[in-house]
Amino acid sequence: MNDDRIAQVKQANDIADVVGGYLSLRPAGPTFKGLCPFHEDKHPSFDVDPRRQRYRCWSCGKVGDVISFVMEMDKISFREALEILARRAGITLQEDPGAEAKANERSQLLKASQWAHEQYRGALEDSNLGEQAWFYLEKRGLEDETIRLFGVGYAPATGTWLYDRARRAGISLDILDRLGILGHSSRDGNWYDRFRDRVMFPIRNVRSQTVGFGGRVLPGTLGEEKGPKYYNSPDSAIFFKSEELFGLDLAKNDASKSGQLVVMEGYTDVMMAHQFGIRQAVATMGTALNSRHVRTLKRFVPRVTLLYDADAGGKGGVQRALEIFAASDIDLRVATLPEGLDPCDLLVSKGPASLEKILAGAEDAIDHALKVEFDNAEQMTVQQKQQAVDRVLGVLAKVPALEGDSGALKLDLILNRMQRRLGLSETTLKNRLHLLRQTQGALEGRRQGEKFGGGSGGPEGQGDDPAGGSLMATSPLGRARTLGRPEERELLQLLLVGPELVAKVDGLIEPQEIAQPDLRKIFEACLEIHRSGRPAMADLVRQALDELALVGLVLTLQEMGEGTAPDQREAWLRGILERFAERRARPMQQKLKQQLLSTNDHDEALEILRRLKVSKSTASPASGGEPV
Repeated sequence: MNDDRIAQVKQANDIADVVGGYLSLRPAGPTFKGLCPFHEDKHPSFDVDPRRQRYRCWSCGKVGDVISFVMEMDKISFREALEILARRAGITLQEDPGAEAKANERSQLLKASQWAHEQYRGALEDSNLGEQAWFYLEKRGLEDETIRLFGVGYAPATGTWLYDRARRAGISLDILDRLGILGHSSRDGNWYDRFRDRVMFPIRNVRSQTVGFGGRVLPGTLGEEKGPKYYNSPDSAIFFKSEELFGLDLAKNDASKSGQLVVMEGYTDVMMAHQFGIRQAVATMGTALNSRHVRTLKRFVPRVTLLYDADAGGKGGVQRALEIFAASDIDLRVATLPEGLDPCDLLVSKGPASLEKILAGAEDAIDHALKVEFDNAEQMTVQQKQQAVDRVLGVLAKVPALEGDSGALKLDLILNRMQRRLGLSETTLKNRLHLLRQTQGALEGRRQGEKFGGGSGGPEGQGDDPAGGSLMATSPLGRARTLGRPEERELLQLLLVGPELVAKVDGLIEPQEIAQPDLRKIFEACLEIHRSGRPAMADLVRQALDELALVGLVLTLQEMGEGTAPDQREAWLRGILERFAERRARPMQQKLKQQLLSTNDHDEALEILRRLKVSKSTASPASGGEPV
């Protein structure tokens, strides 16, 4: 997607019209005022400016344009928001035959998936075909309204039922094959239904489009003996098991109000929870919750509760929960069910209050891990305690640590609670974690080869820079003004208003020199777009990042950079490059100064002074030299 097309979509969608479709606005001079949808606003503090095509809340600090507004309100990606606005304006986004073909394929897949969904639903409603499947669902305690709300269907037992209907309806067999709904034999070429004699649970994306299916074999049938209990659609161009969450399209609105989503393990568990009024429930596609699921969940809520059965909440649950907690900026809780019960059974037998009590008592991921690992610490031997400590720290050593203040705070929380529970010193725990990380790093190095990188710090290290992520104001504008070191912040402000300057920076500043993680991601996106042969326009950078927080930050930095006149940008860039060069030279200069103070030899002192002078001159980008 080129920047011209994005600009065309923005120009065709007046921000006041779009925002006015979501909330009530009233004229206030050249702007419009309304109650901010992003916080509890009692007095209109939300300002929409049609002249600049921007919005700003003067209370909570939210800033953005028409694309970021739709992203924030609908909890969708940059591309999805762009598509919605393009359709609203009657604009086609595809700019080349390849892109158009890809979009057409996606459209065909969605239509075919929806068609198959309608066939399965019809089969369940057909008393001749779906009676046994309907009986199974009712036996589980599911009501007709719930079954229809979730669009549940049935795939008849005959091996060509859907194939025959597709052929008669003129539906592409190849498309159904790519969706994993039909298959054909390599031996004789005959087509067959992949789902047979199964209750069909449609998997819908957040826009309620059917993208896949989960099929549950009917109990007591031949299929139960031969096939797996659950069979899911394979990944396709519209469906990825490791990203989609069953029920999210129905749960998102209630979840946004409560601030929490509950992740369960089964389709009927989620359906029963909704039936009993617990509408923040979702489920994964038979896989453990992973970082991609978390990215999806973070669009809607700040807190996620994993609901485990008694067995899953043990050692395996500890590792999964800790991995997610350590690597994600999200409040993760763990709730464990009584032994022998799943959520569906619990709700039917004891009612919603029982599950609500369990969810209210959910422990955060740290406490859950420590409770499982050290529940009988008094009876554990020294060796058993050491093994348990290594299991917890081993998880932290394996996963990439969350950068910035959130990561440091989470690590401190874990180590502090381990210290209190076990009576070990924090230094001992940190040293052990450091050793485990070194061991893990050595293993990775042998497997993949050494890579130049260096984590979250720049050449001078992270510890000497309090602005490298620690000054985070609650307002987006305030956050942008204090984020990272001044030269890093100003560099991005400059590049986002002067994309032609990226070429002059490429090769002079490396991404690892940007200590602040968010600023580094934006800088990397600028370089990547430039190296692909396109100008690194701000909207392309936002599209490449596709994270709501970063999209908003790009817009804010761009707005701050617009305060400098275009004819002053070259001089601004020279000053920024000089400051980066000084940063590179500083460690060597400090070392030379220490040597100068400690030497009593006149000739050696003169040589050190000469080297100091050379280090200052060669560090300048104008000289073309490298730091000493």
